[in-house]
Amino acid sequence: MIAKSGHALLDEDAIAAVRERLVPLATLITPNLPEAAVLLERDDDWTAGAMHAALPDPLALGPEWVLPAGGHLEDSADSADLLYGPGGTVTLAAPRIATRNDHGTGC
Repeated sequence: MIAKSGHALLDEDAIAAVRERLVPLATLITPNLPEAAVLLERDDDWTAGAMHAALPDPLALGPEWVLPAGGHLEDSADSADLLYGPGGTVTLAAPRIATRNDHGTGC
């Protein structure tokens, strides 16, 4: 939905359809942080703390689980993804690898 560069890959009406029609049908959504900001209609400065605090917000859109990808976090030495849903949060973290060769990796 949102490219690594931050550019939208969908028109506004398509983003609204994803938010209003597809997300409520999903069991799990896996937004990166720029996509989460668009889905939640906000401009967040994503820090690790803001990512944790916002975990309940995507669930209000209807999915049972959310797995935001933390690869865009700038204040963390880890790339932490957070699985959140019934029962709490599971953190999936690995050390960030400094490289420019990440095209096609899901970053």
